[in-house]
Amino acid sequence: MKYIKNSKHNHEQVKIAYNVLRESNESSQVPIPIELFGGIDLHNKDYVDIVNQNPKLEDEYLRGPYIAIPTTNPIITELYESYYLLECELATLPKDFSDRSSLFTQMETHNYRLSVSSPMIIAFMDACLNTEQKLGSTQDFEKFCYYLVYNYIEHVSMMDHYMTYEQKGMELARNDLIYWCANYSFAHITNQLVDLVPFIFEGVKKNGNDAFVLQPNGIHFIKDSERLLEAFKLLKTKQSIWSRISPADGYLVHPRGPRPILDSRKNLERYLIKLKKLLITK
Repeated sequence: MKYIKNSKHNHEQVKIAYNVLRESNESSQVPIPIELFGGIDLHNKDYVDIVNQNPKLEDEYLRGPYIAIPTTNPIITELYESYYLLECELATLPKDFSDRSSLFTQMETHNYRLSVSSPMIIAFMDACLNTEQKLGSTQDFEKFCYYLVYNYIEHVSMMDHYMTYEQKGMELARNDLIYWCANYSFAHITNQLVDLVPFIFEGVKKNGNDAFVLQPNGIHFIKDSERLLEAFKLLKTKQSIWSRISPADGYLVHPRGPRPILDSRKNLERYLIKLKKLLITK
């Protein structure tokens, strides 16, 4: 993981987004605590009051004007850099980013913005790449499904572990923040993946295998679309997935709260090791 400093333009948008959220809460009959969207440092504080402009320690970067970018896969790294760092108008996605996949444009134009977000799609793409790399051409749909679920959970939970307040603010500024709970569980993340299923089916219906192509290089993040769709059917119906997840589950608290980042990481890694044994090594 690397931290990249946000541009002045984007940083200003983050401040605007947090202010708009706070103002809308003040006039709402049922306000949602703003700290749920970023972390407890925002309790009764404006974002500008918590920003550390010169972070040196890992904990300090979480509160700095920086964006956490994963570096394990260059395809995913580039997607995250485009999504978070390119400049555009408020409440829109950068065109150079959305043009990378028909799934991003589908999300913008077909009223999915209340159930699907760009970070969810990127996490799904990474899970697909990792699952196909591990399993090759196997036609064991159940095994493929279990690996896909594990890889998606691992990506989302690890990404949230390093996520900064600035980064959450960028999602607010893009009008693209769906998953905002400060405390969450593996079951919640799995439900998030389930929420993607009808969206992906719709993308395949409209664009066929082109739904799984990343531009401008024509890279397929899924090579066997039929296998993926069969795995999705199992994900929607198979109770054994939930029964396997349950013994490893617990509420995970991200390090934007009072827990130091090292303690938070150890806690998450312990849960992931247990989940991996239950889900894909039986």
